[in-house]
Amino acid sequence: MRIVGITGGIGCGKTYVLHQIAAKGYPVYVADQAARRLMETSADIRQRVVAIFGERAYNQDGSLNRSFIAERIFHNPSLRQALNAIVHPATFEDFAQWVAARAGEGHSVVFKEAAITVETQAWRQVDMLVVVYAPLYVRLHRLQARDGLSEAECWQRLTAQWPEWRKIPYADFLILNDGRLPLEPQIAELLNYVEAI
Repeated sequence: MRIVGITGGIGCGKTYVLHQIAAKGYPVYVADQAARRLMETSADIRQRVVAIFGERAYNQDGSLNRSFIAERIFHNPSLRQALNAIVHPATFEDFAQWVAARAGEGHSVVFKEAAITVETQAWRQVDMLVVVYAPLYVRLHRLQARDGLSEAECWQRLTAQWPEWRKIPYADFLILNDGRLPLEPQIAELLNYVEAI
């Protein structure tokens, strides 16, 4: 089975690209969604998260208080590292189980999305890496529109991640999502390439 990684910074438009790929029948694993699910369903992970962030890490209904945690980790890199040390190993294990299940269903190609694939060296665990790229000003406007954040808050989140130019050299395939170049032909070319290798 071939594993295709998809990465890109916040606001680059990975979600749209993933929806298009999934609509073509390809299994797509979204690491952020899986991590959130694990943080909400695993008693062990929940206990460890609360030990770091306190009870406010979870809402009254048991769901993850994402805005609270996001605010804390964007201001404190050591807290981000502590959270990653809890969540990343569990997510990797969950992904391995997911891949085995997809192989059992007869799929020969799966996609794995993770925003920090390059930063965590996870690109070494995929057969090819797709980077979705958008210029910084486009990402800023998308983030403001999507999350209702101030420009300062958006810049803080954008600069907390690696700059895109550091990810591009790792790409086997680049999708430019600048709002001008049509995405569908690029996605079709990607899928043709994936099927050909």
